[in-house]
Amino acid sequence: MAALAVGASASARVLDSSDRTFSLPGVRYMHKIRLSDTTLTPRVEKLPEGLRWNDRRKLVEGTVAAEGDYVYNVIAGADTVPVHLTVSSSLPMPTPMMGWLSWNVVLSNVSESLLRETADAMHDKGLYDAGYRWLGIDDDWHCGAERPADSIPAPDPVRFPHGMKAVGDYLHERDLKFGIYSTAALRTCDNKFGSYLFEDIDARAYADWGVDFLKYDYCWVPELNIGDYTTQEVALDLYSRMRRALDKTGRPIVLYMCEWGTTRPWEWAHKAGAPMWRATHDHRDGWYGRRLNTDPDNTHLGGQGVFDIMNHWRHFSQYTGVNHFNDADMLCIGIRGRGKASNLLLLDVTYNRPEGVFEKDGQRYTGMDTEEARTEFAMWCMWSSPLILSLDVRDYISPGDLAVITNPELIAINQDPMGQSADFVHERDGFQLWVKDLADGGVAVAVVNMNDTAADYTLDPADIEALEAGTAYTLRNLMERSDDGRLDGPRKLSLAPHACKVWRLAPVR
Repeated sequence: MAALAVGASASARVLDSSDRTFSLPGVRYMHKIRLSDTTLTPRVEKLPEGLRWNDRRKLVEGTVAAEGDYVYNVIAGADTVPVHLTVSSSLPMPTPMMGWLSWNVVLSNVSESLLRETADAMHDKGLYDAGYRWLGIDDDWHCGAERPADSIPAPDPVRFPHGMKAVGDYLHERDLKFGIYSTAALRTCDNKFGSYLFEDIDARAYADWGVDFLKYDYCWVPELNIGDYTTQEVALDLYSRMRRALDKTGRPIVLYMCEWGTTRPWEWAHKAGAPMWRATHDHRDGWYGRRLNTDPDNTHLGGQGVFDIMNHWRHFSQYTGVNHFNDADMLCIGIRGRGKASNLLLLDVTYNRPEGVFEKDGQRYTGMDTEEARTEFAMWCMWSSPLILSLDVRDYISPGDLAVITNPELIAINQDPMGQSADFVHERDGFQLWVKDLADGGVAVAVVNMNDTAADYTLDPADIEALEAGTAYTLRNLMERSDDGRLDGPRKLSLAPHACKVWRLAPVR
């Protein structure tokens, strides 16, 4: 075998899919095998009892009943790559996180009173009952740009007069999980003190406050002069430092990596002990993101819209599974142009702009329209992306938006215990087709009109390899929560611009 680059693994060179997987005991398991060399055909050996190789679809599937650690091999040409499977009922993140973060609409105005009011609103508006349980403080909670003299992190004393433990206690009394924010550098994204070189001190403080998850960002890493921050080795070292510090506290704190996909974290995040990680640059409240004329492929400087993320997401399904989730960033549904960071689609818009609708050069910016917001939420569900709201839940939420974000049938697709992401099947005539395998053997199908005008599309079951040829399927419309008859042949659809249809299919027996 040829020598590997420093820090690389055999799996990183041979596999274009995960070599570290997880499953709940007794729940259907699926592992999609993709190879970096597409001219090779994979095979597997030494599968645990209950698993089998699906040669037609090139995936491992089945059910493992007993908890434990297992290893099976993927064979690709002359290479053998071990795949490590952990089956456990006590994984830190068996299904994607559902919750809320403060950044998009709050920024530096985050406070103790805001967190308390948000916690109460999550209960009052049915969000808790819908499954949203993780509530996080993002950047700007700090007492200042510099650390206190004793190096122990402290919050702003005016905005958090009773300290962070009081916030954690309030959330825990309401059965909510408490999240905090820091960075793997000396400064946070908004120039407060970061955690690099202070990992143990910060982790101990977080544990004392009752923190349940840490959103750990990646701003200002280049200034550390510790190597190329775009390499996996540097990122892995920085995130592993914090993971070890969190483990020392004895409190189970989830490490949520916010590295923006720069170093392909889906390939290595498990080594840092993270069950979820950002796979995109910042998502904004719009269909299209901002591109620079001098760099048309760089979509992140002004933020990525739904359109951009959908095109970015096409190759992530083989890197998604239980306890192993790619994050498409905070949801912007419900903000309706009233946000702050979520409106940064132009470089000259600052965080300090007034609240409300943004206007520039006579153009009025109001965020995603209704269809775009519905598509955003549906696709996050199809991808098993964390569902992290960022609207001000204390404020007015339209009945339509509230119905979408609490839709139990869409949420069930996101929280499916097999943890798969939808596969991108094709883009045809401006329509994208996505298909997701489900734990009960069913299939979820999403059709998205990427066109800027209403258009027609023909859904053909022959395009969906997860379906059995010659079998009719019932169609459950998850958006409308209604039955749409059967799919037993090509079906013509008409969709508004940027709209989508999502069905749950079950065979007619």
